[in-house]
Parts: sequence; C-alpha cells; structure tokens
Amino acid sequence: MTQPGALVGAQNGPVQAHPPPPRHPAARAAGLALGVLALAAAAPAPAGTGCEQLQPEAVIERLNALREAGGVCGERGAFGPRLALRWHERLQHTAQDHARWIAQRRALDHYGENGRTLGQRAQLAGYAWKRITENLAAGQRDLDTALREWSASPGHCANLFDDRVSEAGLACARDARGLPYWVLVLALPR
Repeated sequence: MTQPGALVGAQNGPVQAHPPPPRHPAARAAGLALGVLALAAAAPAPAGTGCEQLQPEAVIERLNALREAGGVCGERGAFGPRLALRWHERLQHTAQDHARWIAQRRALDHYGENGRTLGQRAQLAGYAWKRITENLAAGQRDLDTALREWSASPGHCANLFDDRVSEAGLACARDARGLPYWVLVLALPR
C-alpha cells in the first residue's frame, strides 16, 4: 500500500503526444508537504541507495532481486521470476536529466523540458529503443522505499516485471526543499 503523501507516476509503452491533464495545485502541495514530513523522520538510507549516493551496482542488484522473486501487481496479475536487467549509462542519463527537471518544477510529470516524451528524451541521450517505460516517485527516502511503493501500485509494478525490457537506468534529484524525486527508466534496445 502506498503511504499517504507519497507521490508516484508510471508510463507504459508508446508515449502520447498530447500533454497530461492539469493537476490541482492544492492536491500537489498537500502531497508534497506530507512527503517532506515523512522524509524528515526517516532513518538513514542503506548504503548505495540514498538519493545522493546511488551506486549502479546497488540499484541493479535490488531491481534484479525484486524481478527474480516475482510479484503480484493487483489487477495487472501475478508475475513469475523475470530475467535480470543490465545497467545502461544512457538510460541513467535520461533518468537523471528528468529527475532534475521534475525536482526543479516540484511536480511529477512524464513530459520533460520543451514537452519532450520519454522516448524523445532517451533518443536525445543517444539511446535507440524498441520499448521504453518509466516510473516516477517523490518523497521516498531511499530506493528500497521507492521500489516498495512502485510494487504496491499495479501500473508501476507491471513496469518493474515487464519481461519485454532488458536494460535500466535510475536517478534521483532533490528539490529546493530537499524532497527526493526518483526516475526509473526501463527499456529494450533496438
């Protein structure tokens, strides 16, 4: 179950060219405020999984442990063990640029600077993809917490267990108030 105040977002498959519906500012502000309160009371993050000290080895180890165990994604169904993912630097750069963008704006959004879609952002980073998907989150103190919350959300969970992807990149950036914003990009190269 997602904690109150935790913000998450998922995008599957081909991205759409039109902008998402506007978000109500009061709802976004309330969610961010609760996320900041939860962050302030949090214990230190496990080594290599906190926002500032993400290590590709720790990230891919956790992603692959989750995929190997399988999981249940609500109405999306149950997923058995999945093949291991490989870390990809260009996906990590795609994630990092977007994490900075959404942290700067203090809003979860699958559209990036100049309205670019995930696919366009990955192409700009030099990644040629066949399939690409993205999970977003805000307010989680570390990667393990973000993974737990994504696993509790059917759409995010299905992205984590998608057997049509083979590579991953993840990043985190903090907004001016210190709230972490997480971006996970999963893809299948051309």
